[in-house]
Amino acid sequence: MEIQYDEFLALNAPGSRLLSNRRSMTKASSYATQRDNDCYVGSHLVRRRPLLRDGGSIQRCENGRMQAVNVQVREATSADLDLIVPLFDAYRRFYRQSSDLPNARSFLQARLDHREATIFLALDESGAIGFTQLYPSFSSVSMARIFILNDLFVSSGARGKGVGSALLAAAAEFGRQSGAVRLVLGTETTNTVAQAVYERMGWVRDTSFYTYELTL
Repeated sequence: MEIQYDEFLALNAPGSRLLSNRRSMTKASSYATQRDNDCYVGSHLVRRRPLLRDGGSIQRCENGRMQAVNVQVREATSADLDLIVPLFDAYRRFYRQSSDLPNARSFLQARLDHREATIFLALDESGAIGFTQLYPSFSSVSMARIFILNDLFVSSGARGKGVGSALLAAAAEFGRQSGAVRLVLGTETTNTVAQAVYERMGWVRDTSFYTYELTL
Protein backbone atom coordinates (compact mmCIF):
# COMPACT_ATOMS: atom_id res chain seq x y z
CA MET A 1 0.00 0.00 0.00
CA GLU A 2 1.36 3.44 -0.86
CA ILE A 3 0.64 6.47 1.28
CA GLN A 4 0.50 9.83 -0.44
CA TYR A 5 -0.57 13.00 1.32
CA ASP A 6 -3.89 14.46 0.29
CA GLU A 7 -2.75 17.94 -0.62
CA PHE A 8 -3.61 19.73 -3.86
CA LEU A 9 -0.58 19.93 -6.11
CA ALA A 10 -0.50 23.29 -7.85
CA LEU A 11 0.17 23.34 -11.53
CA ASN A 12 3.61 22.38 -12.71
CA ALA A 13 5.30 25.13 -14.69
CA PRO A 14 7.55 24.55 -17.68
CA GLY A 15 11.16 25.37 -16.85
CA SER A 16 12.25 27.17 -13.66
CA ARG A 17 13.72 25.17 -10.79
CA LEU A 18 14.21 21.49 -11.33
CA LEU A 19 13.39 18.87 -8.75
CA SER A 20 13.82 15.12 -8.84
CA ASN A 21 12.44 12.18 -6.92
CA ARG A 22 15.75 10.53 -6.08
CA ARG A 23 14.24 9.59 -2.71
CA SER A 24 11.47 7.02 -2.92
CA MET A 25 8.03 8.17 -1.83
CA THR A 26 6.70 7.19 1.57
CA LYS A 27 5.46 3.59 1.82
CA ALA A 28 3.93 1.62 4.65
CA SER A 29 2.29 -1.77 4.93
CA SER A 30 -0.51 -0.60 7.18
CA TYR A 31 -0.30 3.02 8.30
CA ALA A 32 1.68 6.24 8.24
CA THR A 33 1.95 9.09 10.71
CA GLN A 34 2.23 12.81 10.18
CA ARG A 35 1.28 15.77 12.29
CA ASP A 36 -2.27 17.16 12.57
CA ASN A 37 -5.70 15.77 11.68
CA ASP A 38 -5.91 12.30 13.24
CA CYS A 39 -7.41 9.70 10.97
CA TYR A 40 -7.88 5.95 11.29
CA VAL A 41 -7.63 3.16 8.73
CA GLY A 42 -9.13 0.15 10.44
CA SER A 43 -7.46 0.09 13.86
CA HIS A 44 -4.46 2.09 12.66
CA LEU A 45 -4.02 5.78 13.28
CA VAL A 46 -2.89 7.92 10.36
CA ARG A 47 -2.48 11.67 10.27
CA ARG A 48 -2.43 14.64 7.96
CA ARG A 49 -5.26 13.50 5.71
CA PRO A 50 -3.28 10.74 3.96
CA LEU A 51 -4.20 9.58 0.51
CA LEU A 52 -4.06 5.83 -0.01
CA ARG A 53 -3.68 4.37 -3.47
CA ASP A 54 -4.67 0.75 -3.95
CA GLY A 55 -5.28 -0.37 -7.53
CA GLY A 56 -5.74 3.21 -8.67
CA SER A 57 -8.48 4.12 -6.19
CA ILE A 58 -8.22 7.02 -3.77
CA GLN A 59 -9.29 7.45 -0.18
CA ARG A 60 -9.07 10.51 2.02
CA CYS A 61 -9.65 11.42 5.63
CA GLU A 62 -13.06 12.87 6.49
CA ASN A 63 -14.10 13.45 10.09
CA GLY A 64 -11.42 11.15 11.42
CA ARG A 65 -12.18 8.23 9.10
CA MET A 66 -11.00 7.22 5.66
CA GLN A 67 -13.65 7.74 2.98
CA ALA A 68 -13.48 6.41 -0.57
CA VAL A 69 -13.13 9.00 -3.33
CA ASN A 70 -14.31 7.74 -6.69
CA VAL A 71 -11.25 8.74 -8.73
CA GLN A 72 -9.28 6.47 -11.03
CA VAL A 73 -5.92 7.15 -12.66
CA ARG A 74 -4.93 5.29 -15.82
CA GLU A 75 -2.58 5.65 -18.77
CA ALA A 76 -4.23 7.47 -21.66
CA THR A 77 -4.30 6.50 -25.33
CA SER A 78 -5.23 8.29 -28.54
CA ALA A 79 -8.81 7.20 -27.91
CA ASP A 80 -8.83 9.56 -24.90
CA LEU A 81 -8.01 12.73 -26.83
CA ASP A 82 -11.52 14.13 -26.39
CA LEU A 83 -10.93 13.93 -22.64
CA ILE A 84 -7.34 15.16 -22.56
CA VAL A 85 -7.52 18.09 -24.99
CA PRO A 86 -9.78 20.38 -22.86
CA LEU A 87 -7.55 19.76 -19.82
CA PHE A 88 -4.40 20.42 -21.83
CA ASP A 89 -5.92 23.63 -23.23
CA ALA A 90 -6.88 24.79 -19.72
CA TYR A 91 -3.34 24.01 -18.54
CA ARG A 92 -1.87 26.20 -21.30
CA ARG A 93 -4.35 29.00 -20.59
CA PHE A 94 -3.26 28.95 -16.96
CA TYR A 95 0.21 29.81 -18.27
CA ARG A 96 -1.16 32.78 -20.16
CA GLN A 97 -1.44 31.12 -23.57
CA SER A 98 -4.41 31.62 -25.87
CA SER A 99 -6.92 28.79 -26.17
CA ASP A 100 -6.14 26.64 -29.21
CA LEU A 101 -8.07 23.37 -29.16
CA PRO A 102 -7.25 22.25 -32.74
CA ASN A 103 -3.50 22.60 -32.29
CA ALA A 104 -3.70 21.10 -28.80
CA ARG A 105 -5.29 18.01 -30.32
CA SER A 106 -2.71 17.82 -33.11
CA PHE A 107 0.16 18.22 -30.66
CA LEU A 108 -1.08 15.51 -28.30
CA GLN A 109 -2.01 13.18 -31.17
CA ALA A 110 1.53 13.43 -32.54
CA ARG A 111 3.12 12.79 -29.14
CA LEU A 112 1.03 9.67 -28.60
CA ASP A 113 1.28 8.39 -32.17
CA HIS A 114 5.07 8.63 -32.12
CA ARG A 115 5.35 7.35 -28.55
CA GLU A 116 7.07 10.57 -27.57
CA ALA A 117 5.04 11.00 -24.38
CA THR A 118 3.17 9.07 -21.74
CA ILE A 119 0.00 10.65 -20.36
CA PHE A 120 -1.87 9.64 -17.23
CA LEU A 121 -5.49 10.67 -16.89
CA ALA A 122 -7.51 11.10 -13.69
CA LEU A 123 -11.26 10.50 -13.92
CA ASP A 124 -14.24 10.56 -11.59
CA GLU A 125 -17.96 10.13 -12.18
CA SER A 126 -18.11 13.54 -13.90
CA GLY A 127 -15.37 12.72 -16.42
CA ALA A 128 -11.71 13.67 -16.81
CA ILE A 129 -10.46 15.92 -14.02
CA GLY A 130 -6.67 15.94 -14.38
CA PHE A 131 -3.63 14.72 -16.28
CA THR A 132 0.14 14.53 -16.19
CA GLN A 133 2.43 14.17 -19.18
CA LEU A 134 5.89 12.57 -19.16
CA TYR A 135 8.56 12.98 -21.82
CA PRO A 136 11.31 10.35 -22.08
CA SER A 137 14.93 11.41 -21.83
CA PHE A 138 18.30 10.04 -20.74
CA SER A 139 21.09 10.90 -18.32
CA SER A 140 24.54 10.59 -19.84
CA VAL A 141 26.20 10.68 -16.43
CA SER A 142 23.99 7.89 -15.09
CA MET A 143 23.86 6.19 -18.50
CA ALA A 144 20.20 5.51 -17.80
CA ARG A 145 16.67 6.52 -18.74
CA ILE A 146 14.93 9.40 -17.00
CA PHE A 147 11.54 11.04 -17.53
CA ILE A 148 10.64 14.72 -17.57
CA LEU A 149 7.35 15.30 -15.77
CA ASN A 150 6.52 18.25 -17.99
CA ASP A 151 2.83 18.87 -17.29
CA LEU A 152 0.55 18.42 -14.30
CA PHE A 153 -2.98 19.80 -14.15
CA VAL A 154 -6.08 19.26 -12.00
CA SER A 155 -9.34 21.00 -12.89
CA SER A 156 -10.47 23.64 -10.41
CA GLY A 157 -13.50 21.70 -9.17
CA ALA A 158 -11.42 18.63 -8.36
CA ARG A 159 -8.67 20.26 -6.35
CA GLY A 160 -8.10 19.31 -2.74
CA LYS A 161 -9.06 15.66 -3.28
CA GLY A 162 -5.60 14.19 -3.75
CA VAL A 163 -5.91 13.95 -7.53
CA GLY A 164 -2.55 15.62 -8.15
CA SER A 165 -0.90 13.28 -5.66
CA ALA A 166 -2.41 10.26 -7.38
CA LEU A 167 -1.17 11.45 -10.77
CA LEU A 168 2.34 11.93 -9.39
CA ALA A 169 2.26 8.50 -7.80
CA ALA A 170 1.20 6.92 -11.10
CA ALA A 171 4.01 8.74 -12.92
CA ALA A 172 6.57 7.55 -10.36
CA GLU A 173 5.40 3.96 -10.57
CA PHE A 174 5.53 4.10 -14.37
CA GLY A 175 9.08 5.41 -14.19
CA ARG A 176 10.14 2.60 -11.87
CA GLN A 177 8.57 -0.06 -14.07
CA SER A 178 10.28 1.48 -17.11
CA GLY A 179 13.68 1.22 -15.46
CA ALA A 180 14.18 4.97 -15.14
CA VAL A 181 16.56 6.22 -12.45
CA ARG A 182 14.59 9.39 -11.74
CA LEU A 183 11.90 11.85 -12.76
CA VAL A 184 12.59 15.57 -13.10
CA LEU A 185 10.23 18.53 -13.20
CA GLY A 186 10.27 22.31 -13.17
CA THR A 187 8.02 24.62 -11.17
CA GLU A 188 7.80 28.39 -10.90
CA THR A 189 9.99 29.92 -8.19
CA THR A 190 6.88 31.61 -6.75
CA ASN A 191 4.88 28.41 -6.56
CA THR A 192 5.71 27.66 -2.94
CA VAL A 193 2.61 25.52 -2.36
CA ALA A 194 3.62 23.04 -5.06
CA GLN A 195 7.26 23.10 -3.92
CA ALA A 196 6.27 22.15 -0.37
CA VAL A 197 4.13 19.26 -1.57
CA TYR A 198 6.77 17.92 -3.97
CA GLU A 199 9.40 17.98 -1.26
CA ARG A 200 7.07 16.35 1.27
CA MET A 201 6.57 13.54 -1.22
CA GLY A 202 10.31 12.97 -1.59
CA TRP A 203 11.23 15.22 -4.51
CA VAL A 204 14.54 17.02 -3.98
CA ARG A 205 15.27 20.55 -5.20
CA ASP A 206 18.41 20.72 -7.32
CA THR A 207 20.69 23.38 -5.86
CA SER A 208 23.83 22.36 -7.77
CA PHE A 209 22.93 23.33 -11.35
CA TYR A 210 21.50 26.33 -13.15
CA THR A 211 18.98 25.86 -15.95
CA TYR A 212 19.52 27.84 -19.18
CA GLU A 213 17.24 28.29 -22.19
CA LEU A 214 17.96 29.39 -25.76
CA THR A 215 14.96 30.66 -27.70
CA LEU A 216 15.12 29.53 -31.35
